[in-house]
Amino acid sequence: MTHDNLVETVAISPDGRYVVSGSRDNTARVWELTTGQELTRMTHEKMVNTVAVSPDSRYVVSGSSDNTARVWELTTGKEIARMTHDKLVEIVAVSPDSRYVMSGSWDNTARVWELATGQEIARMTHDEWVNIVTASPNNLYAVSGSDDNTARVWELTTGKEVARMTHDQRVRTVAVSPDSHSAVSGSHDNTARVWELTTGQEVARLTHDRPVTAVAMSLDGRTVASVSRESLQLHRFTPSAAPPRAVAFLVGNNDSGAGNSLAGPIPDVRAVGKALAPLGFQVFTFENASQQQMRQAFADLTRQLRPDDRLLVFLSGQGTTSPPTRVGEQFIFVTTEREANAPAGGAGIDGAEIATFFRDIPVTQALLVVDASFARLLASTLQRYDSETKEPRTRFLLSSYTKDHPIDSPKGSPFSLAFAATLQEMRQNTSGEELVQEITRRMAKAGDAQRPSYEPFLASGHVSGDFQFVVPEASRQERPDSNAGGNRRQMAQ
Repeated sequence: MTHDNLVETVAISPDGRYVVSGSRDNTARVWELTTGQELTRMTHEKMVNTVAVSPDSRYVVSGSSDNTARVWELTTGKEIARMTHDKLVEIVAVSPDSRYVMSGSWDNTARVWELATGQEIARMTHDEWVNIVTASPNNLYAVSGSDDNTARVWELTTGKEVARMTHDQRVRTVAVSPDSHSAVSGSHDNTARVWELTTGQEVARLTHDRPVTAVAMSLDGRTVASVSRESLQLHRFTPSAAPPRAVAFLVGNNDSGAGNSLAGPIPDVRAVGKALAPLGFQVFTFENASQQQMRQAFADLTRQLRPDDRLLVFLSGQGTTSPPTRVGEQFIFVTTEREANAPAGGAGIDGAEIATFFRDIPVTQALLVVDASFARLLASTLQRYDSETKEPRTRFLLSSYTKDHPIDSPKGSPFSLAFAATLQEMRQNTSGEELVQEITRRMAKAGDAQRPSYEPFLASGHVSGDFQFVVPEASRQERPDSNAGGNRRQMAQ
């Protein structure tokens, strides 16, 4: 793959199909990985310093000495958005949910932008230029490194500084552990240092004879690799105990590979994600997810979650069924790619894959919420797979009611909006059973005949108690009742 001047940067798409390169010839180019054939070419006014590919493999982000970062469609080279700094853009990155672009510049700022629109969301200011920026895997934080000798942690969507780690010379590189508990920074002071992400407390230090130019962390978050000009070091350390987490994995699929489309699933997941964040959930959102993305997310969650974590999975989109087998029809959650011999609705994740994931994840409590046609078919599949687990664990399915109910609306479906509103007004610790009672009440009040189904999985005939929403103290302030007649029951009562 040949440019007309020096190549400054390369990246590989997460789906493993494409190479993206950026050059001093003012272009970023996309090539087929297996053939080297050029697929698309994107042109800046000055040299391209940095490129990144979105986790969904749909977009390229490039940063240039023309002071802009730009978003392009990977397969067409069409420009989607343009973001402007006051000086050259040194580094770009994309958030794990593919919703945000992060850029670092010689104007001393790191900035967060909406990928689809280029709108600035947050601005984080250093005292010297920014060399590196990345997002934490839990999608909550941005981490930046600067010539001001610091690495800093910021809230991704607000830009509020959370922690600061100080070196003796400029910080060249940073990385975050897969569990988002630790960070490592590499500096021209010849050290790589490991820190607790949200406190900035130093945990370990590796010393080189030359400036550290690259760092990485292992998948288990316990091994750091650091590189200088003449050496590679590996260091095993024991991170401090991380507190239990509440993790939410949300998928809203408006589109399918079969060409069908809905209007409501993406608004559904945005409403639910917005409601879950104040309840202390780390929210991962996928919009129009592919089969590969969902399978990879299932694998990542299985690897990263711990027994004392809580997991909520919310799927909103098209549902279909497989041909009947000896165990009956099977639910399929439709994904975005077209696949030969796929069911009528398109390719997807079937009930067996979903059940295997819920059987194998190590967490004690998990809640699956599905708003899609045929979702109730999941119950028997989940219970059949869960019976293979001998450990008593909480597993519940909350699903919309019927295969033919007209759930679709550009504002979101009645079921999902009732779910989001219930979460938003939650003011005390609440069980899954109490949650579904409130959702049902809200839907009935709105004149919707749909009645949600809430069923436990029976792990070896044992259920270890209901799923619990634990409300942080900061979210416990009760809102005034907006109903003057007093009919509406508050979740805090």
